[in-house]
Amino acid sequence: MDTNEVIDHCPVCDKEIFFGQVVWKVGTDLCCSVEHMLKRAKVVIVNSGQEGGASHAHT
Repeated sequence: MDTNEVIDHCPVCDKEIFFGQVVWKVGTDLCCSVEHMLKRAKVVIVNSGQEGGASHAHT
């Protein structure tokens, strides 16, 4: 991290995001981890051709 300046908070866990920190962006939201990015984006993993069946959602 370049500075101690907090520029945002992760919308999933409310963890501070600092200037210069590597983050993942969903729309205008900055997420602190890939897992939180997936949760924020409401990504759902399915098997192709079986979209109506069981899935694994990142919630």
